[in-house]
Amino acid sequence: MTNTDLIKRIALVDEAHAETMAEMPTDFKVESLPFYRKFKLLHATVNLPQRPIQLRYADDGSRIIVLAAGPDRIYEVNKLENLRLQNDHVLAYLRFFFENSGGNSPHIVETEKEVRWLGESGQDSEAKSLKSKAVILIHPAKIAPISEGSFFVNATGIHGRDLVEFSAKVRPDGQVETLAERILAANLPVAEIAW
Repeated sequence: MTNTDLIKRIALVDEAHAETMAEMPTDFKVESLPFYRKFKLLHATVNLPQRPIQLRYADDGSRIIVLAAGPDRIYEVNKLENLRLQNDHVLAYLRFFFENSGGNSPHIVETEKEVRWLGESGQDSEAKSLKSKAVILIHPAKIAPISEGSFFVNATGIHGRDLVEFSAKVRPDGQVETLAERILAANLPVAEIAW
């Protein structure tokens, strides 16, 4: 499928952005998702003169759904897929959910390498101290099955400029409920994530 054909399909659900895509250089990338059979994640990078913008869609080849417009869009895809999450896909799904639901969600990190540290975090003594204290608090996500086929997730993540630990319940149909969140380290020298 050509970019022109893809932009025409996007125009049916996101006319304003499709017009911009038609006028500006746009790069598309398709990503398979292990928990979906039909839908793939479609990344569109529109290279505006000021800066590029990132847009995300769910695409099954015949239908496109705009993401980052709230969790209901992801729940719509889940329903179309008849999603039934298994333990080995829960963390990948939760990352996808947080990154594409358009909310103010943490960016899950399980290792120091996943954190987008600012360049000065290695030079400035205060930043270096904050970083070293935070690094020891980052841990791999823990997933445990709970009642009714749901899963309990405990993980660390970057939320704004803070390292947080959070707990969430993920149902087999993909419904996500954040149960608790606490700040482990505040005002870190990290790049804030904007979904």
